[in-house]
Amino acid sequence: MIFNCKCGEEYYAEDQHIGGKIKCFTCDEIILLEKPENLEEYEKLQELKKLEKAVELEKENSFIRLHLAEAYLAVNRDAEAKKQIDYLLQMKPNPDYLPEYKESTEKAKELLKTKF
Repeated sequence: MIFNCKCGEEYYAEDQHIGGKIKCFTCDEIILLEKPENLEEYEKLQELKKLEKAVELEKENSFIRLHLAEAYLAVNRDAEAKKQIDYLLQMKPNPDYLPEYKESTEKAKELLKTKF
């Protein structure tokens, strides 16, 4: 599981460490390693954070944008999902990745039909 400190640092802890605590190396804050009440929701939010970081690194990757839109929909952030879909559909496709672009735009259009 990934735990976040108030200062923004992320720490990874194995299941056997849950229930313990660690000290943040950046700000010396004590981080309690407690299992979230809603583990499924927690995992969705962790996936969402990873996809948001991926989009920062690969702004023109249609698959990442599609998966980010799907992740936003999974946590009821529909407006943000729609922004990702709209961006994806307006992107200029990279000639090296036309099949991937075509697949992701087809799925994005389907999401528009079924979710909005």
